[in-house]
Amino acid sequence: MTTTRRALLACIPLLAFAVVTLSIIVSVTGYIALQDYGEWIYQATVGRSILSGQESEVGYFKNYPVPYASGQLLLIGLALVASPATAGILAIAAQILLGLAAVAFVVSRRDLSPWVAVPLLGTVLVFSSGFWNGYTGFQIGMAILLFYLGVPESRRTRAVPVAVVSLTAFASHGFAYLAIVVVVATFAVYARQVVSALIGGLPSAGLALWYVLASPSEPNNEILSTDSPAQFVAYKIYSAAKAGGYQNLVVNGQGDERPLMALGAVANVLVVATVALMVVHVLVRRHPRGPRVGAELAAGLALLVLGLAMPSSFVGLVNPGERLLVPALLLCLVSALSSGALPHWLPRVGLAAASAGLVLTGVSAATLVHKADTGEAAPQDPSPSFSTDARSRTESLFAHRLDQMETRFDLAQSAWLTGEAPSDPMVWDTAMLGASSSRGVGR
Repeated sequence: MTTTRRALLACIPLLAFAVVTLSIIVSVTGYIALQDYGEWIYQATVGRSILSGQESEVGYFKNYPVPYASGQLLLIGLALVASPATAGILAIAAQILLGLAAVAFVVSRRDLSPWVAVPLLGTVLVFSSGFWNGYTGFQIGMAILLFYLGVPESRRTRAVPVAVVSLTAFASHGFAYLAIVVVVATFAVYARQVVSALIGGLPSAGLALWYVLASPSEPNNEILSTDSPAQFVAYKIYSAAKAGGYQNLVVNGQGDERPLMALGAVANVLVVATVALMVVHVLVRRHPRGPRVGAELAAGLALLVLGLAMPSSFVGLVNPGERLLVPALLLCLVSALSSGALPHWLPRVGLAAASAGLVLTGVSAATLVHKADTGEAAPQDPSPSFSTDARSRTESLFAHRLDQMETRFDLAQSAWLTGEAPSDPMVWDTAMLGASSSRGVGR
């Protein structure tokens, strides 16, 4: 059996995990409830109404290029032919399949051990914190990164592949684009093909410059505060651990009990610790005639430093460094698993930790009915809600308020059933749709 077939077979347990947990979520909430996803579904309904020729008082399509567009355009396209509930399910299914395809692609191209590499990479790429937060664009961007890592080294820094990967990354998410820029730049320096990489990167760089000049500036409000350097370091470790398999699924204000959270935290930290040990082992045991730090590992370490150095909040984003830690971990994993220098037991420890985290997330999903029955049944606040104090957030580790945007989904479903244009303002306008109330500002 070829590596490709074995990689695809290794994806089946992850696909089964997705089907089971998401089926439970839909049965409890009535829709594909992921933390921010309800607002994206609502905005897709706004986009559908505009494209259908309805007059919209809520939003408009921006006349300049915007990151975060791919996920929104996918949802809008599906909303043109399906109900909000169905469009949401189909978009998430496409996102999961794209992520698993990227994992299988890089595993087969690198001839990695599928039953070890697929669960490890699949957990970090497909089912880490970003998935349960409903960050569709970011998840697409991480899949693009993994596809790029499967491209032969001799072609990575040619103008056309660089243009394709940078343009698609720009369209997916701003931080995915930043990660791709760091990766391409590192590869170009190692391959001594800086000129061709620069030529390939010019189209996306032009779009990025256009976006920066055309979009309104965001205030740098401090959304999350840390009281000391030690607390800042602890929060960064926690941020990296969110790339593990365990996630605390919250509904009606009820999350997991502390023993389950503690087990999940151990599993997630062990995943990150295993990746760190892999990197150390590669650095120590590298063949003396080869480079001690290859291009992929160098790019991963650069993103790791950037992610750890970023402040707790920046231009309206909570912990922006988290968006760089995920690609850093993916790069370090691919580099270490491809090195051939690891002892057999080390990746298997990471595999066990990632698998245990997914199992615990399954337990969290299985208890959603109980959480819904014992929690506050009133509609949840449609705006993001969390403590500004990092210390107090340890009471609910790895938490994702699945029903945070349930009222937004209800509005989308109502607009679809009545055929009327949505009338409620959008919670944010960071993607292709701009809020009508801010039209002309900063443009």
